[in-house]
Amino acid sequence: MPELRDSQPSGMMLTSTYTARVGHWAETLEDEVAAKLGPNVDRARLRSLLKEAAGEIELLAGQRFGPVERHTETIDPGGLPFVDVPSIHVAAYEVDKEAWAVPDPADPTRANVLQLGQFPQLADRAVGLGDALWIAGHLIAAALKSRRLSPEYLQWLVANRLDHEQRLAFFRTLIDPAFRVQIPIAATSYGGWWIQVSRRLLWVTHQTPDEHRLVEPVFGNDEKLRGLVAAEPTLIAARITTHPVKKAHIVRIWPPVHRASRPWRLVARAIHSHGIPIVSIDQNSTPEEVGCQLVLGALWHGQVEAGELRLANAVASAYPTAVERIKRSVGAPDVQSAAALLLEGLLHPGFDPALGAASIRRYVNRKARIAILEHRKADEPGGRVWESLGVSERFYYKLLKRHAPKVGGRYQVDDQVLDQIRRYLRHQDSGAEKRRAALDLMRERGFTEPAARKWLQRHRFEAAISARPRRPASSSSRRADAPTQ
Repeated sequence: MPELRDSQPSGMMLTSTYTARVGHWAETLEDEVAAKLGPNVDRARLRSLLKEAAGEIELLAGQRFGPVERHTETIDPGGLPFVDVPSIHVAAYEVDKEAWAVPDPADPTRANVLQLGQFPQLADRAVGLGDALWIAGHLIAAALKSRRLSPEYLQWLVANRLDHEQRLAFFRTLIDPAFRVQIPIAATSYGGWWIQVSRRLLWVTHQTPDEHRLVEPVFGNDEKLRGLVAAEPTLIAARITTHPVKKAHIVRIWPPVHRASRPWRLVARAIHSHGIPIVSIDQNSTPEEVGCQLVLGALWHGQVEAGELRLANAVASAYPTAVERIKRSVGAPDVQSAAALLLEGLLHPGFDPALGAASIRRYVNRKARIAILEHRKADEPGGRVWESLGVSERFYYKLLKRHAPKVGGRYQVDDQVLDQIRRYLRHQDSGAEKRRAALDLMRERGFTEPAARKWLQRHRFEAAISARPRRPASSSSRRADAPTQ
């Protein structure tokens, strides 16, 4: 395996050119969205909202979208064999030393991982990606427990691994936005996979391009060093059975963050199709939770098949309390069956990783309650009464609120209540048919749609037989009412 070393300015690798997706792609949507909103839309306001939405989508995706542009970067990998470089165009990149772009599984025309070194010995075979990510979750949890993901660890590296002159030279190189320095955090090998965690160190200035990644100040209280930041930690798991590597999985590691969240169901599909997975952690995250998030994220991003991951075991290990509650409530024969029942609710669209690990735990507990309720509805006699009534479950409970008595916090439903609901539904259907017939009759007689609806709000349906629209005042009457000179 490659030897790990500290990141030093003397250990640089140069990539002469690579291409990255950049540009304000949101501006191309302005005309399309404006056409849907109507001619009175405020273009300036619309443009601002589109850029705001685009920025959030790019942050969740971990990369920028738009036209292809050529850049030159100098890379110091810190002794690691892989480095994350967002949106490399596989067909157009060039390097001055040996390096290979690993195609992204979702889009083989681009890559987010660059391989910089060769492995002296390749593995004959490798375990599945799910098993590798499970081990990667334990590696992340160990780095979290040892505080290697904190700014204090980076402060210690800068203070103890570099003398004064080296430190000044190091900071000068970081000011250059084309200089990419990776700090090794942790690394291991398992079952034919190389697994590493690293962070990029950079100095933020007005010239620093925005890659839409989270950054964290390294010296937050020092005014002179406030520009020194560390990007979000990244996990790279690469299968080392061939050279160059053909498969590498990259994941961004997010601490608890706060953002103005849009409904996840609206952006989940786009992020899963084009974005880099995110795993959310906090101080209460267990190795099993992190590993389960990693394998679920790989499934949502379409990088593995569900059968490869043995997800039921991962869910049971990560959330034992929720699984045990399901097992006890539905009488499941074993833990795996209860975990499979919970997993059905976790498959799509998944949880929003940007809301943090605590939110994910609440999400899983809510899905456990829903799984128990759904199981009871399916097994209990008459459990899905709304289907026999021809209404949705939500509308059924609205009808219960109107027609059924409530005792001890539960609605008492019997044949009499159901007959009353059926009569109400038949009456509503009859009223809707009468309303449609009255509207059709009034439109034939010259009523406009708004005028007919307004008339029916004030009169009975039967009165529509004799209804006539108001005649406009004659031109002679308007002339007679006009003031005279």
